[in-house]
Amino acid sequence: MAIAVSPVVLVAAFCLALTGVNLSFMVVAALLPTLIEVWSLSDIEAGWLGGIFFAGYVATVPVLSALADRIDPKRIYLASALIGTAASFGFAGLADGFWSALFWRFFAGVGLAGTYMPGLKAMSDNVPEAMRSRASGYYASVFAIGSALSFIVGGEAAAGWGWRWAFVVAGFGFVLAFLSILVVLPRQAPDAGTAPSPFDLRPVFANRNVMAYVLANIGGLFESVGLRTWLVPYLVFLQKRPGEEPAFLAPTTIAAGIAFIGVAGAVALSELGERFGIRAVLIGSALVSFAVAIATGAAVGLDYWLVVALLVACAVLNYGRTGPVTTGALLNADPRLQGTTMGVFAFIGFAGALVGPVAFGTALEAAGGREDPGAWIWGFAAVAMGAALTAAAVAGIARGRG
Repeated sequence: MAIAVSPVVLVAAFCLALTGVNLSFMVVAALLPTLIEVWSLSDIEAGWLGGIFFAGYVATVPVLSALADRIDPKRIYLASALIGTAASFGFAGLADGFWSALFWRFFAGVGLAGTYMPGLKAMSDNVPEAMRSRASGYYASVFAIGSALSFIVGGEAAAGWGWRWAFVVAGFGFVLAFLSILVVLPRQAPDAGTAPSPFDLRPVFANRNVMAYVLANIGGLFESVGLRTWLVPYLVFLQKRPGEEPAFLAPTTIAAGIAFIGVAGAVALSELGERFGIRAVLIGSALVSFAVAIATGAAVGLDYWLVVALLVACAVLNYGRTGPVTTGALLNADPRLQGTTMGVFAFIGFAGALVGPVAFGTALEAAGGREDPGAWIWGFAAVAMGAALTAAAVAGIARGRG
């Protein structure tokens, strides 16, 4: 079932669907202090619980994205949305400890794998060529809206009905995505006879510009997801400092606001990339992001709202790179291999999202644990390495070719 819609409405529907999918994205991060207490998790276990979602994504996105070059992406999208629905409801009803939580979050990541990049390809295939660059930039940028809402969902649902209800709401986000794409996306039959093998990745790895953006994506997601996973625990720690005045906003609300501002950063950097070139914008924003991340960790003893302001700057600079990095990879891809290319882009890049939260938690625990103010400095320093990787990778692209 699908109805004829204009390209603008199609793009808006995909952005709405992505917002729904991402209600599951950071719900664990919003509830991490609660889950640490309920299940007696170590910092390393907490990092794995924050990152396992991306293991499910990484394990399946190359296959699902590559298949979008060969079969109707709508079928892939709808099936994956159902998997995400089941995984979210399963977590809500059946997770009772570290290992069962890992299981359900892994399959929630599978749900994202079959909706995010196949959705980008399906959207790109169904809008005029003149719209594709800006549409892909906005699609990547809106990723943070659902992420921001997932903080609110986690905080408010947990406060009102208990933490399990946050995952129920996240499951309905996948239902929203399923219904949106079912209605607006027409079925299409890719010409499998002219497409190279979806599992032959050599042409993608041979494309040096694409691989530069792949490495830049690793760095950006390592930094942004690592920071976001530990954002609420960091704010909770700051509010517990001796003599600290109670904040009038809950940590999850502040985290949601920071994530929303990150959307503005992604849109702004995408527009700056259109004007000044993706390469220059990414290098400049990554270098500033590295410095701000270090400063944010070092500010652990300073005024609470000053630290919040620094966290806002971090979000603008690290999540803001998502739009131009995605656009750069898509524009440099072989048109016959867009699905396969974006599968590689997501597979390798989201490995950074898996490792970032673990790296932050490992550095935190090695430096004395989350109750030690100095340990947070090392946590932020760990994820700042992602910005350095982005700058180094994009610097390798010839000027003017980005």
